[in-house]
Amino acid sequence: MKTKLTFIIVAICLNFAISGVAAEGKAGETLHGVVESVDGNRITVNYRRKSWDFTIHDNTKIHYVSFLKAKKEIKPGFFVRAGVDSKGRCGQLWVTLPIPRENLKPSAKMLTMTPAELFQMADSDGDGELSYVEYATAIYRSPKHGPVGFMKSDKDRSGTLNLKEFERKLADIKWYRISRKTPA
Repeated sequence: MKTKLTFIIVAICLNFAISGVAAEGKAGETLHGVVESVDGNRITVNYRRKSWDFTIHDNTKIHYVSFLKAKKEIKPGFFVRAGVDSKGRCGQLWVTLPIPRENLKPSAKMLTMTPAELFQMADSDGDGELSYVEYATAIYRSPKHGPVGFMKSDKDRSGTLNLKEFERKLADIKWYRISRKTPA
């Protein structure tokens, strides 16, 4: 009796595991990382300390995030977020220029700055607009969600954030929200 019960429990667990793997393979995966190489339509990305290959095709929707004057191309060192199916085909791709790898932590001074002061500090080229690289270097870096969130915040579709768009985006950033709460 005990053996049958053990067998049934193992069978149920395996069934759930197999269905989970099948569902995961069907849905695909979101890869995000630094481009290692580009060979025609095959791109190799360093994702979770491993090299992953995927292919782009004519139907791949490619978003070049903040490529203002830069040539719209995919090169080693660039950062990507790719929606890849179980066969390694990319349906949607976000590409950004290289951003620094070191961890980004707000300084004590940043925690007390106004949105306008933060904007001015992050605007390294002084053009009055924040590119994704400026934003990810000085304010907030999220490899998985950063490029998509930045594009959603760019309401005028200029490829940059103006002060008004930046102020709205700040409200989504945890360190900024926490720094604005006054102690009880």
